Amino acid sequence: MDFWFQIACILPAKLDVLALEILSIALPVVLALLADPITSIVDTAFVGHLGSVELAAVGVSVSFHSDHGIVAAIKLVSLRK
Repeated sequence: MDFWFQIACILPAKLDVLALEILSIALPVVLALLADPITSIVDTAFVGHLGSVELAAVGVSVSFHSDHGIVAAIKLVSLRK
């Protein structure tokens, strides 16, 4: 069976074809948006065992990375033909 059909069978509300198409686009986007904070948490957990200076460096690095990622995404979205 189709993956999205199985997902629709699990969900409580009956979904039409349009809703399944929107879900098929939205789910990967949501997972991509969740990947950045999860990566930051894992980095912090690994480096947290090394010491306070190293942990502070990771905090600055994570902040720099997420800020510049947002700026790059906005620039990519605003590109025009």
